[in-house]
Amino acid sequence: MNASEAEIKEDFLRSNTSLGLTEASAAARTGHGTRPVTATHLLHAVIWIRSRYASVPDYLLAHGAKEAELQALHIALA
Repeated sequence: MNASEAEIKEDFLRSNTSLGLTEASAAARTGHGTRPVTATHLLHAVIWIRSRYASVPDYLLAHGAKEAELQALHIALA
């Protein structure tokens, strides 16, 4: 849950490929969730979250996540 920016970037960029969201496929699709996440946009989002909430878990808690849910997620990702 307290992954570095590099770890988050690598995971999301792998997700693009797994979801079939590549630059080549983006030209043929429209709508939300159809474009690949770029490393620059992702890192800007993480920096924004950390600058306002200190951490991604704190951001999630501020937006309604429960401590038990974050703990279960942490265990699942370990």
